[in-house]
Amino acid sequence: MSVKRDNMEQQSIPPIEKIIWRNLNEATAALQRLNAYNNLWSTKHEIYPSEFLGQCSMALYNDMMYSIIKVLEKDGAQQALTFWYIKKECLQEMMSYLEDVETDLGFISKMTDKLMLVRHKTLFHLDRRGIIDSRAVWLEADINFNDFQKLVKAVHHALEKLYFEKVSKDRPFVSYDGEDARVAVIELNKSEDYLRHRFG
Repeated sequence: MSVKRDNMEQQSIPPIEKIIWRNLNEATAALQRLNAYNNLWSTKHEIYPSEFLGQCSMALYNDMMYSIIKVLEKDGAQQALTFWYIKKECLQEMMSYLEDVETDLGFISKMTDKLMLVRHKTLFHLDRRGIIDSRAVWLEADINFNDFQKLVKAVHHALEKLYFEKVSKDRPFVSYDGEDARVAVIELNKSEDYLRHRFG
């Protein structure tokens, strides 16, 4: 019975090219949100939660977290077809592409464990501890933002290289450097209407 179920599950797995494309889609979203987030905070202007730019900042942060966590979900009951499934199918290529950006699977795995802690306790689910003190969950996970940036860029690089090798030489998604987020902050802070609403 279990052999039959395993065969059925194997038959239902999409082609590796489709799996790479879907994971790259999410990794690209994470990278684009990261670029926008960094540019948003790159000016001398303060950003507060009670203004539109502060809401943009929180939305970008949450969205890039959601996207990279989707990509790094580890195999479990749902048999997630994520980065880790691709790693099993394309191990040598994955290791080589991570070396390009001076990282390795050990770093990716360590960061994944930290993100999964946040995912399970407060980001995707609200467990008892997360309800009482979500900050404690983040402190326990101990996610350094520089490491998070390195993670997103490394995962995106490896998946994009795999896509070019196994799927297509054409870039599948638009590039976005987030520079206009920096410009938006500067220009909004020149607007008398915006400043009046913000400080009025």
